[in-house]
Amino acid sequence: MPIEVNPIQSGITLVILGWIVSEFEFIQKLIYNNAGFTMSRGLDLGDATERYVKLYFHSSAEILLLHPIISFIATNVESVLAAAEKSAAIYGAGKSLGLLDGVSTAIKDASHIAGYRTTNGRAANDELFPISENSDWPIQELEGCGVIIFGKTNMYEYGTDTTGLDPYWGTSRNPHNRNCYTGGSPSGSA
Repeated sequence: MPIEVNPIQSGITLVILGWIVSEFEFIQKLIYNNAGFTMSRGLDLGDATERYVKLYFHSSAEILLLHPIISFIATNVESVLAAAEKSAAIYGAGKSLGLLDGVSTAIKDASHIAGYRTTNGRAANDELFPISENSDWPIQELEGCGVIIFGKTNMYEYGTDTTGLDPYWGTSRNPHNRNCYTGGSPSGSA
């Protein structure tokens, strides 16, 4: 039995086929369904959220232990879990907030996130850096798409250095080699 392969398209054929797919929604749906992207909707999630939480978030103490490794300067475990549970509930209902629904990310400390201080890599001083009441517009858009924000990552003070040797929050370590640092302004997200 021959191995099935997709026909290779290139040149003007690819341009025409791409245009046809982009213009006709029924073709997009046909391709999407034919690829089996909707098969996972029929899976019984059961206690998937609870199992995920137990596996990755045993407690806030564990998160604090991971800070030096993953270079977070702030996390809010409750908001992370709430976002994950919301995403799982929406997915369990057969719906989605978009392509990024349920995807996790971290935000550089230069952006405002509701419930977090924005220090731009400076030493946290409650009077100078109050907790933000609102997120910056790009963060709001990410959250609206269902992105789960794990927290804020380390950066050198105002992003003014390329080494990432941070006197306030500590030097972010390379996750692949703890003897090396990540460098850069967004050293925590590098």
